[in-house]
Amino acid sequence: MRAPAPPAQGKLRCSLLAVGLAASLLAAATPGLAEPAAPAVTDRAKLSIELNKLEAGERGCRIYLVVNNETDTSYSAYKLDLAIFQPDGVYAQGLKLNLAPIRQMKRSVKLFDLEGLACDRIGSILVNDAVECRTDAGPVADCLTGLSLSSLASVKISK
Repeated sequence: MRAPAPPAQGKLRCSLLAVGLAASLLAAATPGLAEPAAPAVTDRAKLSIELNKLEAGERGCRIYLVVNNETDTSYSAYKLDLAIFQPDGVYAQGLKLNLAPIRQMKRSVKLFDLEGLACDRIGSILVNDAVECRTDAGPVADCLTGLSLSSLASVKISK
């Protein structure tokens, strides 16, 4: 039979066990502390515009854009400068349009008419710049950075 440990060693052993148990409980309760944090995804990366379709109208081509805002940010102004190119790549005309209001966590369809330009004369659309970009909190710098673009039409849209 072993002799009991001196009192100082027994207290130290109990203290070490208590510290180890507390550390285990803390790690279990807060798993993110032990792991490196994942990079944050910015709201701006979740705003997208889809060129959905082009439709011939009496006075020109009607453009259907689907704006998908998966962010917590609403925009009171979102004005874009578009450059329209013909199928041969030659510049056809410019268009400034305001997609606002863009509500938070909302998908919406915006229609725009290009007067005097037939749909078959549109080869591609370039989002040249963001002329104005504002939320209720004020102006937003560089709105184009997080904007993603896609097209379901035969016409390509890019920035």
